[in-house]
Amino acid sequence: MDTNRLLQFKILVETGNMRKAAELLAVSNGGLSRSIRVLETELRMKLIVPAGRGIAITEAGKAIYAKIGPLLSQVETLSVPQNQVPTHPRVRIGTFEVFSTYFLGPLLEKYIPQTNLLIREYVPGKLEAAIAEHEVDLGITYLPIPHAGIDFVEVAKIDMGIFGRRDIFHGQAIDTIPFAVPITPVEGSPTGVKGLDGWPDHVFPRNARFQVELMESALELSRAGLAVGYFPKFVIDLHNKSTAAKFHLNPLPLPARFKSTKRSVYLIKRSSWQEDRVMRKIGNAIRAVCR
Repeated sequence: MDTNRLLQFKILVETGNMRKAAELLAVSNGGLSRSIRVLETELRMKLIVPAGRGIAITEAGKAIYAKIGPLLSQVETLSVPQNQVPTHPRVRIGTFEVFSTYFLGPLLEKYIPQTNLLIREYVPGKLEAAIAEHEVDLGITYLPIPHAGIDFVEVAKIDMGIFGRRDIFHGQAIDTIPFAVPITPVEGSPTGVKGLDGWPDHVFPRNARFQVELMESALELSRAGLAVGYFPKFVIDLHNKSTAAKFHLNPLPLPARFKSTKRSVYLIKRSSWQEDRVMRKIGNAIRAVCR
């Protein structure tokens, strides 16, 4: 049996669409259809059936799909020198800096300590596209952007707030305080949020004196007393544990009529991805860190 046909069927199940699967595999629709028919003959079972203008996966096909991933992983290791074969499966996660910077330590130390991890950083929107296109398998976000074939699973809620040096900015009017804000815009947010930090600039304009690429740059400007930022509280808690007291960042008042600062944190997965043990452990890790 040609394992390439198993890979083709796996991609077909995960996209749920013959045309999309063919595009990802760089084959023609007809070539993919013929390959699936050969696989059905080899397995002596029907894997797909017509459904309207598309296809549906049979129960037998779903059972085969569940076995393909581990089988292909084992086949891949056969061509790798023994001293290079990973001893544990690789997990591919996409997210942006808030989580890649402050989440990896607890995740690897306590929840999946023996897992080979691949991390890619994307802005919202591109993150969802990367999952749909199989660049990564799971995502973490608090700025979900709708995308076909993608599911969002809420796993935690976090508190957001304005944080800065209280000894410098206490008592100042909000419209006079300089902010360090993300330069990268968010496109396609259903809530209207445009900034990567989630601040509703369309409702409450800020004195955006500094524009930065990285959250760490905003934290540095805040430590220096030059600006404040809109940060997740769990990030500030971790920051204050590792810095001298004079550099601690403290909450500052939000504008009047500001809505709730609670944000939902989501795991993102392809709709065809079945929740597994690793996904549950990552969810548990997020809840622990964001508590």
